[in-house]
Amino acid sequence: MLNAQNPLVIKTVGSTDTEPAETSVPMPQTRRWNGKYFYTSKGAATGSINLSVTDGTAAGTQKIFTFTKAVGSSIVSVGVYAPAQNFMYLGVVSTFPFAGGSTPQQYDLWKSDGTTAGTVLIKSFSTTTAGQVLFHSSGYANGYTNLSVMGDMMIFRGYEAATGTEIWKTDGTTAGTTVLKDINAGTNGTAPWHFGKAGGKMVFSSNTGLWATDGTEAGTQLIKAFDGFSVGSYIAEGGNNFRNKYFFYAGTPADGIEPWVTDGTAAGTKMLKDCNPGTASGLPFATTARNSTYFIATEDYAYFPTIKFDATGVSTGSGFRLWRTDGTEAGTIALSDVDSSSTAPLTAAGRHNLYMLLVDPASGFGGRTFPFISNGTVAGTRRVNKSNASAGNLIAYKDAGWFSAPTGEVTSTNQYDNEWARTDGTLANTGKAFDIYPGQATVGPVTYYSSGLPYQPFELNGYMYFFGKNSTATHLFRYNGDFTYNGSQTGGRWRDSANWNSMLPPGITDTVYVNTGTANALNVDGQKAYAGLLQMQAGTTINFTNATDSLFVNNTLSTASNNNFTGNGVLVLKNISNESVQLSNGFTANNMSIQSNSNLQNGTVTINGQLNLGNDAKLLLNSNNIVLAGNTSTATGNPTSYIVTNGTGKLTVQNMGTGARATVVNFPIGTANHYNPVQFTNTGTADNFSIRVQPTINGAYTGENASGNPYFAGAVDATWFITEETAGGSNASINLQWNTAQELLGFDRNQSRLGHYTGGNWTMGTAGAATGSNPYTYTGTGITSFSPFGIFNSNAALPIYSIRLSVSRTNSNNRCSWNIVATDADKMELQKSTDAIHFTSFNNQSFTAMGSYDDASPSNIGKTYYRIKLTTKNGQASFSNIVWIDNRQANGIVVYPTRFTSSFTVQNNQTETLQLQVFTSDGKQVHQQKILQGTTIINLSPLPQGNYLYSLTNGQEKVATGKLVKQ
Repeated sequence: MLNAQNPLVIKTVGSTDTEPAETSVPMPQTRRWNGKYFYTSKGAATGSINLSVTDGTAAGTQKIFTFTKAVGSSIVSVGVYAPAQNFMYLGVVSTFPFAGGSTPQQYDLWKSDGTTAGTVLIKSFSTTTAGQVLFHSSGYANGYTNLSVMGDMMIFRGYEAATGTEIWKTDGTTAGTTVLKDINAGTNGTAPWHFGKAGGKMVFSSNTGLWATDGTEAGTQLIKAFDGFSVGSYIAEGGNNFRNKYFFYAGTPADGIEPWVTDGTAAGTKMLKDCNPGTASGLPFATTARNSTYFIATEDYAYFPTIKFDATGVSTGSGFRLWRTDGTEAGTIALSDVDSSSTAPLTAAGRHNLYMLLVDPASGFGGRTFPFISNGTVAGTRRVNKSNASAGNLIAYKDAGWFSAPTGEVTSTNQYDNEWARTDGTLANTGKAFDIYPGQATVGPVTYYSSGLPYQPFELNGYMYFFGKNSTATHLFRYNGDFTYNGSQTGGRWRDSANWNSMLPPGITDTVYVNTGTANALNVDGQKAYAGLLQMQAGTTINFTNATDSLFVNNTLSTASNNNFTGNGVLVLKNISNESVQLSNGFTANNMSIQSNSNLQNGTVTINGQLNLGNDAKLLLNSNNIVLAGNTSTATGNPTSYIVTNGTGKLTVQNMGTGARATVVNFPIGTANHYNPVQFTNTGTADNFSIRVQPTINGAYTGENASGNPYFAGAVDATWFITEETAGGSNASINLQWNTAQELLGFDRNQSRLGHYTGGNWTMGTAGAATGSNPYTYTGTGITSFSPFGIFNSNAALPIYSIRLSVSRTNSNNRCSWNIVATDADKMELQKSTDAIHFTSFNNQSFTAMGSYDDASPSNIGKTYYRIKLTTKNGQASFSNIVWIDNRQANGIVVYPTRFTSSFTVQNNQTETLQLQVFTSDGKQVHQQKILQGTTIINLSPLPQGNYLYSLTNGQEKVATGKLVKQ
């Protein structure tokens, strides 16, 4: 990453009463209120401290108050910043000289509206010994921050000599600052700790367990005791209120200390997950430690660590195991083991990414640090292998990690400088961002680099602010983080920092804007380029100067009309977290590589050169198109990386035929579950051809819309729609590919025929053997017109509209009843089986649309399965649904048809009520319904097409299971 211009100096604060008194602030975002940032500053008399605020302007950066030490004390500090609705709560601490084996402290509660007049003392508490901290909620060891604020009411830990340390509340007035509940009557107190929110209540831990309160004494109740184990609820900024639940660590004798969750009720308080099964603790560090990693949250997940342990639960060394949770046990997963010497890494949460600065265990504690990123997925959780000495001041801004870091190596002749570094989680975009204090000086044999020493970063009103110095003084700086291309540099190179309002090139998480009317065209030249969301206005172009240049888009490519990617470089769609890249509209590119699942939402993408799909990635077209333009453009895919024609969208290849593309052209297309490419050759007049494939085959079509019933047998369950732009003059060879799983009942691949739907009927080609071994292919030649194509066995289709078979018990027989709607049917056979796999015929007869037959010799050892085989005069067969009856019971259950378009039927011949559950093929439940005695129609029209499983239970055991296919 190249260095950029310096951020904007807002105000010189060095040697003034607005210069910060702290160089490191653990949770700066909690110091914001009403568009202002609160901080302590220098310039006060010894033992006192100034309170300053800034609104991001020079005039709005000012000292507003001086906190003076309590009588006899020696140090004063602000230990708590807690923003309420109408003011900021402040916890001010005065420390007295060491005496009698302890260090007494005076705690005062203040509020401020950011003005001198509005900074008011609420209450002074009794002097207490160090360790009896007030106002404590959670966070870093020295970053006490109370998060238990609703409106102007704050719940906190307070101390008075008469009550000891107890739970208090305040409304911002002296009269309204009282003990909320004297949990442990007398002077011993109850040591409330770790405040948060859940289910509209505020929760906190104490030495008796977990409590919840609505702000009243009567509404302050113990919701969970922990059998003598202390509760450790180590919650960092934001994590405690993730999805209105409160996360904490707690211990039981049976499970050890593990992560827990509560919704503010006793019933809703439970162990989140037994991360380290057995009595071994999952807590990574000492139970008294506080750590910013504990339950810090992004918009998507809350993160927490446990120890690293092996299969037996034994710790495997230093560092920790990082987990994430969505608030459920199933959504709580281990992401990665983290090797680090630091037990309290700096951590910052962006919108979707978690960043940490970790000490490299090879360098020891206090040694070199490295960034670590997670987006909540295993694939998106990784160490960035670029270390820096003593990095710090971490903040997440615009979903990238920013931190101060020295660069270079310390040697006897070289001293590094300390400036802002940035990471988006990629090695290429991790490094020094800009140099606020450039320059160097050589003194004897040693070269000293000037250091800006940036510190105390915070985000306010969309900007990142921080303090640092240049050659003149210490300043408040502002950085805009606006990755809009301005084209200010001749040549318009992406890698030139001055071409971006952000003053550095974008990273893989940044939102990039390319606007109409920019002075110079944007060129990717000599270096990889990155964008999280790339938004291009109408008529804008990005050019690749060299064939080796590339632009990686991580999340979204948002284009308008007439957008082009020119040059011989490559536009790469690759999400760093294995999520889908969204294409909002069409565009033109010479070369594009699909490396992550991508979704074309609108328009047409035109490729002039090469379209390559790899890395198990699929491009979903929906109702949109891909066009391979010219005479030489190509598309390459494989069985796991291809174009999914999941809607009406097609892959179009131009100029196929004599004088243009006269050789075989590959169409790497498929359905959501199967790769069904087409090898296409046209030796006739050159034309443009478009192809898509859908996952079913039907008896009739109106245009490209199915108007007949689906086939159940004797065919491959797929239809290829092939069209030419100008009718006539073509002479094509078509090679279609399919998988074994797409072959319907009774399909004989040695009698394969290419079917062509034309003139209102399926016309079959000559029978022949398919080639290959899963996948299989079959070729048809001499084709001069185009419409739906498929693979069949028979020279004549059997239009089957429905075959419904049911079975019931009649006296000692199994009665099979059917209702069939079909044309051209000739014979029918009743078949039965004891395993639903191997069937034998027991009744052959001429076709009858309705009827029944009594099987007098069913299996008497369990279930008997039945089906109907229906054939035409030329031998094409179709099969009914399979039904069964258990002859050990008095009644049976029938589910039909198992292939359906919107609904199917359950015939419950038992007296008891059953429970129906429908699942996707990967086990996700999508429907549940009670089945009373008799006939129940199950409407699944809202579900997408695909394969499903059903299960019927009677409350004690499964009585029926099977497969369903929604077409």
